[in-house]
Amino acid sequence: MHNAAFAALALDWEYVAWEVESHELEAVLARLAGLGYAGANVTAPYKLDVARLAGAREGSVNTLLFEPLR
Repeated sequence: MHNAAFAALALDWEYVAWEVESHELEAVLARLAGLGYAGANVTAPYKLDVARLAGAREGSVNTLLFEPLR
């Protein structure tokens, strides 16, 4: 669904799934941003951990934006 939408909008983007272990979260987030990913979806059970890594004092995270959309 996401890739079809990107293609319809002529965006050179791809939606991919990464399996991540909890001890890898911080490194993977830094890697995604460093590789030029625009953002990421966060699934359970990592929503609270990613919120803390992003600096939130409370709540959870569903979506991250690494840079402005182009």
